[in-house]
Amino acid sequence: EGNVIHQALSNAGIPSVRQSMQSVFRSEEAMELERVLVGIAFYSKEAYVRAALLTNFVGMRLSDLVRLDSGIESWDEVLSKFYSLHECWLNSGFMQMFQNFLSTFNVQQRLAKFTDSDRRLTNLMHLSECIQAKSVNHSSISETLNWISTERIRSSGLEDDSLERLESDENRIQIVTIHASKGLQYPIVFVPFAWD
Repeated sequence: EGNVIHQALSNAGIPSVRQSMQSVFRSEEAMELERVLVGIAFYSKEAYVRAALLTNFVGMRLSDLVRLDSGIESWDEVLSKFYSLHECWLNSGFMQMFQNFLSTFNVQQRLAKFTDSDRRLTNLMHLSECIQAKSVNHSSISETLNWISTERIRSSGLEDDSLERLESDENRIQIVTIHASKGLQYPIVFVPFAWD
């Protein structure tokens, strides 16, 4: 219901934000970030790199991959970028590699073109913070990837640190469930599905 309201407000050009009880690990950004990190971890396996290239973060299309295959663009140059990110992760840790990834592929500028760019960027940054916090305990790349995969599968959304964050509530309608709004005060309240 919250998604329906959010979409209707968006279609009307009214800014809104959803407060979610969903884990950030259940988001599309978590799936795509996992693909990218697997591509970086296994940079020598073209299938993993191709999957990473087709994410919204990197922004390639199938036609771009065809150009890489035909030699119009350099496949070696792409693999070199993934290799550099892999080496950075090994030598400097997750967060430094993540920052390099953002700048190498202009991720923030690319995501800014989406209508829900605030949500996508908030999820991506939140995921990076969660991964960084856990990477202290999971020193190897494969341990970190295993942890991410486990979180994506099991994440119930009940852990406060993994709940999706508000992207921004500045001058926006806040969409919350009755349960999530307990104890909060709002000057105006609209309950669109009270009859259900």
